[in-house]
Amino acid sequence: MRELDPNLMEASAEFATSGRADASPSTACLPWPVGRKQKAPLRWSDLWRAPFHDFPIRDEILYQYLPLTPDMDVLEIGPGSGITAFRLERRVRHVALVDAAPLNIAKLRETLRNAARFSMHSVDVCAPNLRGILGKQFDAVYALEVFEYIPQPGECLKNLAASLKPGGKLLLQFPNYPPSRTGGVTYFETKQELDRLMEAAGFEQWRFLALKLRPGARSLYDLFHERPLRFYRRLRTDNGNPRPQTYEETWAFRKSRGIERLRIPLNAAWMLLGALVHLAGDAFEARPLENSIKDCNLLVLARR
Repeated sequence: MRELDPNLMEASAEFATSGRADASPSTACLPWPVGRKQKAPLRWSDLWRAPFHDFPIRDEILYQYLPLTPDMDVLEIGPGSGITAFRLERRVRHVALVDAAPLNIAKLRETLRNAARFSMHSVDVCAPNLRGILGKQFDAVYALEVFEYIPQPGECLKNLAASLKPGGKLLLQFPNYPPSRTGGVTYFETKQELDRLMEAAGFEQWRFLALKLRPGARSLYDLFHERPLRFYRRLRTDNGNPRPQTYEETWAFRKSRGIERLRIPLNAAWMLLGALVHLAGDAFEARPLENSIKDCNLLVLARR
C-alpha cells in the first residue's frame, strides 16, 4: 500500500472539537450494522510470508466498518503491496484485485500465489464494462486511499455498483482535501456533488462519515511509525519528487527488491505495533456528515 496519507493524522477543526459521543455514529444511521469487532487474522508465518509493506493501519477501517463472512467474494481496488488481500483472504471466500498498473499486478502474482483464493486484473477501474472484464459480481467492494486518484469518479462509481450483487456493500476511504494537498485529481466541494454521483451509479443507500485516528492509536502510530520514518525519509534522495499517484511510482515499490532482507524484522515490528494499537481499542472513530464533506478524511459506506 502507499505510505499513509498525513491527512489521516489530522481532522477538520469541527471534528477535532467534537465530543466522543458525537464521534460514534449510531448503527441505525448506517447502511449496515458495524458493531461486531473484527481484527486482521495474523499467523507467525506472516513474519516471512507476508508481502513487504508499510504498517497497514488503514486496514483497520476495513475491519471496523465492513462486516466480513467466509462466504463473501470481495473486490479490492488499488491493492498496493497486497498486504490487505493477503490477510483478508483468510476471512472470505475469494478476493479479486484490480490495479491499473501492470507491473504491480505482475508482482502480486508472484507474492500472492494461492490462485484458488485470488484473481488479479490489470485494468482501469473507469474502463467500460468492468463487470464483464471481471466476469462476476461481488458481495463487497472496497478502496482505501485510492479514490482521490480516479480521474472519472462518476464512471468509477457506476462500474463499482455494476460489479456488486444486489444488496452488495461498497466501502471507500479517501482524503477529500484539495488536490494541492493530496496530489490527487478528485475532490468534492459539496455533499450534493457526491450524492448525485452515488444516485446516478445506482446505489440505493449511502452514508458519508469523517474519520480520524483515536487518541491512543494516534499516539502509538506517531511514536513508533511516523517519527522513525520521518527521520528515515530525510535520508532519501527522492523526497523532492511529487506525491506518486500509482503504487508503481512509490518508493516502496521501486526499492522493495533491494530491502527484502528487512522483511522479517519489519513485519515483526508492524505486528507488535498492531497489537499495541488493538490494546488501545478501535483505531478510528467516525462522525456522520450531514452537510459539508470537504476537508476531511472521508469514509463512504453504500449499499447497491
